[in-house]
Amino acid sequence: MTKILFSAQRNEGPFLLEWIAYHRVIGFDRVIVYSNDCTDGSDDLLDALDAIGAVEHHRHTVPENESPQRNAANIAWGAGQFKDGDWAMWLDSDEFLLPSMGERKLDDLIGAQDFDAMAIAWRIYGDSHNTRFPGRHISSAFTWAQEPADLTWRQGKTLFRVNKQISGLSIHRPLVADTMSHDTYQYINSSGHAAQDGFLSNDGPPYNRIKGQGLDPWKLAQVIHFVIRTPEMFARKKTRGDGWFAAANNPVNRNQNFYNRRNMNDCRVTDHLIHEKETVALMQKWMADYAVARACADIKGFTWMPI
Repeated sequence: MTKILFSAQRNEGPFLLEWIAYHRVIGFDRVIVYSNDCTDGSDDLLDALDAIGAVEHHRHTVPENESPQRNAANIAWGAGQFKDGDWAMWLDSDEFLLPSMGERKLDDLIGAQDFDAMAIAWRIYGDSHNTRFPGRHISSAFTWAQEPADLTWRQGKTLFRVNKQISGLSIHRPLVADTMSHDTYQYINSSGHAAQDGFLSNDGPPYNRIKGQGLDPWKLAQVIHFVIRTPEMFARKKTRGDGWFAAANNPVNRNQNFYNRRNMNDCRVTDHLIHEKETVALMQKWMADYAVARACADIKGFTWMPI
């Protein structure tokens, strides 16, 4: 059983070292990243991390009028990167999976309840009153987030088992084969209840809101979502656009209202800090490689933040 984290990215250089290290720490065996059209040096960093076995990096060129993320997903799935019996998840570099039980690692989550796929709800973190990005997300600099009782943004990402009932990747949930049956593929949400009818329908939107979780949406796990980070990094996010849409047809309006609605500094939380020391230690180990250190130094906005 291999546990695979997948992502498609462009110009996420300041965040990649931590994001990859964190998810290797919690138990993903393979981290597969497809990059496209990078201008910030993040593809060079990914190449350096690939050379030391930290990540599997693939550069790809996006056809005109195609979605960068959808194109990357189709290439990866078609290349046979995912085998029957693997566990897989798609996360972006502003999303961090945090299981709720045991040592709060991936194996604890997979063993917590019998399931084939779990829709895991986001928890939105605000800017924690930072004006500039401090260097890491998993740190005491980011400890203000969405209240548990707040039902806003009940979207999330899906951890799923690959088998013949899965036909491909999509950003919030897998695509399913025509032979999909809820009787033989158990799909739950992160409160431990059965996912709502239609969640696995390929005809619906790629995100599908996670419902039926009451006030315990993160009982089994949460996806910590630093959707705005800081004003400084939000400005850079706007220039990248939304990778799910083709560049010429991007409907996402990342204006100040977008920032304010997601700047959820409602309550102080420190659960994510359980993995901080291990994450920083692995980052330091990788930074001892000359090519990795040089690539980090060349990325505007990368800041080394010790504990």
